Amino acid sequence: MAWKNLKQLGLVDGFLIEHKALTELDEVNALIDWVRIENFLSETFARWHFQQFIVIRKNFPEKRTEKSGL
Repeated sequence: MAWKNLKQLGLVDGFLIEHKALTELDEVNALIDWVRIENFLSETFARWHFQQFIVIRKNFPEKRTEKSGL
């Protein structure tokens, strides 16, 4: 016969209970300028992505054919 531990909390109970750990980093979060970090990372990623594109273009140049009459 299976025994149910009535002292153990369920999944929903875990979400409903407020705990200090849930709000512990809120003050740090308020101090961080997330927009500035996001802008820096997006510029860095764009620069890296462009550099990779240039490397690929150098290694695999396009074969261009000219069509007459256009």
